[in-house]
Amino acid sequence: MKAPQKILFFRLDARVGDCIVHLFFLRELKKLFPNTHITVATFAPSEVFFQNNPFVDEVKVLPKLAANDSYLRPAVLWGLLKMLVHSRTAGYDYIIVNPVRATWRNKLYCHLLPRTLWPQFDYTKHITHSYAQFLRQLGAKEVDTSYALDLPVDAKNYAQQFLHENNLQPGQFWIVNPVGSSPARNCSAQQIQTLIKTISQAGHKVVLLDYQNQFASLHLPCPRYTAHAIFQTAALIEQASAVVTVDTGIVHLVDCFHKKMFVLYAADHYSLNHNRVFWASRQDTTRFLQGTNTVQDIPVTQIEQMLKREFL
Repeated sequence: MKAPQKILFFRLDARVGDCIVHLFFLRELKKLFPNTHITVATFAPSEVFFQNNPFVDEVKVLPKLAANDSYLRPAVLWGLLKMLVHSRTAGYDYIIVNPVRATWRNKLYCHLLPRTLWPQFDYTKHITHSYAQFLRQLGAKEVDTSYALDLPVDAKNYAQQFLHENNLQPGQFWIVNPVGSSPARNCSAQQIQTLIKTISQAGHKVVLLDYQNQFASLHLPCPRYTAHAIFQTAALIEQASAVVTVDTGIVHLVDCFHKKMFVLYAADHYSLNHNRVFWASRQDTTRFLQGTNTVQDIPVTQIEQMLKREFL
């Protein structure tokens, strides 16, 4: 394939897990076409993953998606229409999109955008496999699918200040993340208490991720970390020894730093399908439990047994 002059990578979502995967993809794409101008179009606030990135030449930011956004909200629709016009006038040789889910919106954009390319996703294998195959089709001989994430200094300082204030040492504490993208993916109060009690009784300190100060009423015997940006969460994960999470985005962040991980999943229909394969952790040491319906369906006795058998 002849090296193109300009490529637009049009991200059709703002999920954290996708951002981590796309960082590896863009790194390998730039290796393949080092002189190609690569532009990333993405929804706010996910642009932080691509700004100041050595493998990205330009970032175009679309309006922030609200939870369960219909994509017909005027600001979002107008932003998408402007990107469609831009894509047809900016002279891109190719436009790469990521239609992981076959929604009507994704199908529409794949047909409206000119000179569009996209990976053929194999849901029986990890998502990185599909992107690696796509890169090989573009001409790559060797593909490095490893994750990497460079954190800004202010995020690292924020995490370090928290460790100092709570007398925590790097590599000497666990993180518990009990909140996912929907209520069905959240831990119950009893599950949170069981996690903290079991880990603490084994001699480990615990930090609870508390994004909106929503667990103050539980009076838990551990510090609560309130992050205002995703990189602040990532900076704390980088310093932890292990992580318990219900969120797939956190799974990919933990994989960046090769930490031990225990994942609690809801049934697939409450999140993206194929969490255990397509979106799974890439570490052999990761363990998971899945509720019959929601995360809260997982018995606390089963959580305690898994922790003691596999981690403590």
